[in-house]
Amino acid sequence: MPGSLKNALDWVVGGVELPGKPVALFNASPMATYAQASLTEIFTTMAASVISDAAVTLPLGAKHLDAAALVADPTIAATLRAGLTALSAAVTRRLSTATDARGRPE
Repeated sequence: MPGSLKNALDWVVGGVELPGKPVALFNASPMATYAQASLTEIFTTMAASVISDAAVTLPLGAKHLDAAALVADPTIAATLRAGLTALSAAVTRRLSTATDARGRPE
């Protein structure tokens, strides 16, 4: 895990910002399955809601694609769209059921 990501997670681990929040994990390499599994475990331990349908692996390999090329590739674009759609649905569900500390809708 990059040090910058570890530092960012260290900052929020004891706060109220992350628990219960939907998280999507996008993996840019099919070879990084252990990294994806580790991040899933870390976010789960931190009480985030890892959305399994939004945890996608993009078939990038050694390709160096810019944003336009990513969207132009039908396989990559469909994978990105599926992950983002799953994350969006999870956020919408969370917002529709969110309550404050007193049990009132937020």
